[in-house]
Amino acid sequence: MSEISSTLRTQGFDMLLQGHPDGIFVFDLNGRFLQCNDSLCRVTGYSHDELLQLDFAPIVAPDLLQVTIDRFYAATRGETQRYVSEGIAKDGTRFVVDVTNVPLRDDAGVIVAVLGIIRDVGDFHRALNQLAIRSSISQIAGRGARFAGWSIDVATRELRWSAELFEILGVEPDHVLSLDESLTYYDEPDRSRMTDAMHKCITDGTPFNLELSIRNVNDERRWVNVIGEAVRNDDGDVVRVDGAFQDITMLFNERQAMAESELRVTDTINQIGVPLFFVTRDWRLGFVNPAAQALVDTSAEELVGRDVADAFSEQASTSFRQVTEDAMDRGLVGSTTAFLDRFQRWFEVTAYPIRDGVILTALDVTEQVMTKTESNNALRRATFLAEMLDLAKDAMIIHDLQVGITYWNNAAEELYGWSFDEVRFRCPDEFIDEDSVEREAAFDVVLREGFWGDELEQRTRDGRTVTVDARWQLVRSDDGEPVAIFMVNTDLTERKRDSERRVRMQRMESLGTLAGGIAHDLNNVFTPIMMSLDFLSNLETDSAKRDLLASMDKSVKRGAEMIRQVLSFARGVDGVREVLDPLDILQDVRQFCAETLPKNIEVVTMAAENLSKILGDPTQLMQVLINLVTNARDAMPDGGRLSLRAYDVSLDGKSVTPSLRKLHGEFVVFEVIDNGLGMDAKTLGKIFEPFFTTKEIGHGTGLGLSTSRAIVRSHGGAVDYESVPGFGSRFDIYLPASPNASVVSGIDEPSEELGLNRDSIRVLVVDDEEAILNMLEEVLRFDGFQVDVARNGDEALAMVLQHDVSFNLVITDMNMPKMTGAVLAKRLHESWPELPIVVMSGLNIEPVLQERLDAHDVFYLAKPFTIAKLNSVMTEALNR
Repeated sequence: MSEISSTLRTQGFDMLLQGHPDGIFVFDLNGRFLQCNDSLCRVTGYSHDELLQLDFAPIVAPDLLQVTIDRFYAATRGETQRYVSEGIAKDGTRFVVDVTNVPLRDDAGVIVAVLGIIRDVGDFHRALNQLAIRSSISQIAGRGARFAGWSIDVATRELRWSAELFEILGVEPDHVLSLDESLTYYDEPDRSRMTDAMHKCITDGTPFNLELSIRNVNDERRWVNVIGEAVRNDDGDVVRVDGAFQDITMLFNERQAMAESELRVTDTINQIGVPLFFVTRDWRLGFVNPAAQALVDTSAEELVGRDVADAFSEQASTSFRQVTEDAMDRGLVGSTTAFLDRFQRWFEVTAYPIRDGVILTALDVTEQVMTKTESNNALRRATFLAEMLDLAKDAMIIHDLQVGITYWNNAAEELYGWSFDEVRFRCPDEFIDEDSVEREAAFDVVLREGFWGDELEQRTRDGRTVTVDARWQLVRSDDGEPVAIFMVNTDLTERKRDSERRVRMQRMESLGTLAGGIAHDLNNVFTPIMMSLDFLSNLETDSAKRDLLASMDKSVKRGAEMIRQVLSFARGVDGVREVLDPLDILQDVRQFCAETLPKNIEVVTMAAENLSKILGDPTQLMQVLINLVTNARDAMPDGGRLSLRAYDVSLDGKSVTPSLRKLHGEFVVFEVIDNGLGMDAKTLGKIFEPFFTTKEIGHGTGLGLSTSRAIVRSHGGAVDYESVPGFGSRFDIYLPASPNASVVSGIDEPSEELGLNRDSIRVLVVDDEEAILNMLEEVLRFDGFQVDVARNGDEALAMVLQHDVSFNLVITDMNMPKMTGAVLAKRLHESWPELPIVVMSGLNIEPVLQERLDAHDVFYLAKPFTIAKLNSVMTEALNR
């Protein structure tokens, strides 16, 4: 019933209900109140809140409960029901109501609720009861009547009575009365009436039939019916008067009571504002009250006695005739509503069967029909609006300032985790508002200015904190008083996280660009230093000086390694790709742990059976795992447990974990778990930022995790992680499984030694860095090579184009002004395809550029490099 519940929460429909004069209510399909108006509360004596906790059973007279249930379920099957029933108010009093049950359908035609209308008809039914009482009085009076006979001899004036007459008057049976004496029992003016009637009957034979009052011997007043007829002789003279005497005291009294009752009933019916028509069994109008006369604008004299079909010709073509016939022929109470063209109004006619015909009530229900139509339209609009609001992605809430939440759409349920039934009539600050001070400030603004909008921190049922873009609008009543706040809250949590991630990525990209530039310059600085130390070390014979040079060389190489990490972070990594067995890698990492970790750290390794192979650079992957092991060691200063595990997993690209969301296929996972110090959420958000470290100054560069993630990503994998302060951390390395991969290497096997005389080999060295150019020239000349130098690409190309100069090898820097090393290599290859070329760079070569260099047999030498590395690459290039 969530659809009709959400529909009835709309303010407009509630106003229509409250404004209706009849009692109106809405039941769900189980007979429980969903809504009710003030009129229903007045009739039943219950409050709104009390009724909304009940079904209809407690307010229905027990003897009519089953009939009410049958009628209700008929309405749920689509049949409109109209009937008279009795209810029990909260104080125990009974009330009589006319009930209408109408099925409510949604836009799809499905019955979702029952709309009920009750009208108090107690006065009318009391009037009907009076009519029934009047009929019964006549029957009772007839049964109670007593009869007697009498006779008068005209000549002698002798009066003879039957025994019953003596009993009626209380006279002894042996008492003989004269006519004149008998007349003394009558009160005036009835004595004179009786005397005149008797005189006429004796003198001219006129019969009489009179109702008179008498007093018996006990002076009790009685009412009698006296009948007299003349008896004549053969000559036609009246000789005797015979008659009957009936004690009608009881009948008279009851008739008087009936007359008074009838007068009261007539007054009651005439005072009832409901138009009433009495239709006799011969289908004529027997009575119409003033309200009925006013309704049809015709007097009672013109209506009473007329045939119904003649008086209301339009009745035959409406449903009025059917309900009237059902009441007349079958004794069924019925009701119908129809539009009459004659009046251009809607009328509701109800037929009540009585013994002598049918009583019809006719109500002008035009306003009610229009209101009901508007209510139905409003209900349909409200249903549509509620459906639209439930389809919205924003959480929409109506906070009534008196009772709390009265509307809560589906998006609100999804965002906060509570259903509407759980939050109904509660205030939002009880359960979703994170910061009460901030909420109170917002509340003050919306009450003062009518609108408030800003970001707001709120909490969900499972304890999460969400950030919403809140737009609150004040709702006022018709008289301008604040009644509710309409809240629209848009979840910004993921959007803000994405924004923060984008900012962090942009910051990291900027740092990477900056770091790459610095690394390039530092590599140019380290190159001549490293070659100089190598060169001097080979010439020095003093052991102390050689040790000093070795120490300097170690420091330079450490710096070069740091620069290499910076470049790995900034530009990605590349290298040898070969088929690897995860078990071998796991074993190597365990061996490293055994040799380097303190004894108070327990190392446990586990591996699934039949692990898939992976394709990767073994040195780089070892670097990643060793970095994670080292971090785990530092997180357990007092010892602990380190778990290393490897297993296969299949991903479908739909993981809820952001770092794994785009991975699809089979993967091998290396898992590193420690039970050390752990990290909070704020720290976890920064661990992959370059140069961020939780270690003390001098104990970490902050590049370990950022470089590790770059390595893993270059292998087509991802890093997932989790950490809880005080409980340790978990890092999972996902690498694509490649069971059928072959070795792919970016570096050829070492070449053979150079087979030519060095003094016959002419080398052109090109670099815009003076120190590198001079150092290379010095080293190569010392090794016996013929050396020419150029400070840019244009100068080098001009030297090669001179016909009298022939070079065996060109060594050029990659990044130079005017003409880059790559362009120079391309130009040289186009004219001298057999000329060996070596390019130097302080940056990692991009994969696309590397492919172009390989296509032209151009060799790559990464700065900084040793003399041995220089000789190795030169030898390989010349032999090629």
